[in-house]
Amino acid sequence: MDERPPVASVSTTNICVERHGVTCRRCAEVCDHSAIRILAREGQGAVIDAAACTGCGDCVPICPVEAIIMVPRERVELASEVARLVAGHG
Repeated sequence: MDERPPVASVSTTNICVERHGVTCRRCAEVCDHSAIRILAREGQGAVIDAAACTGCGDCVPICPVEAIIMVPRERVELASEVARLVAGHG
């Protein structure tokens, strides 16, 4: 079993209000580890760097639309690995 802390993740990329042109940035402002970037111009909204995330969870309650959840770190790592493999074969 993985003993590392969970990591923050955007539950559904569509729900982040930044993606829809509404300036919020609360999650990025509360993150003391600069693990959250807002990529609104790219149409992505909040993007969380799992490697920089410490799992403190400060970003979860601050989000007004509950777009951020805590997930097991290995789940995020597996998803990243699958995306990397797909990109390499695409």
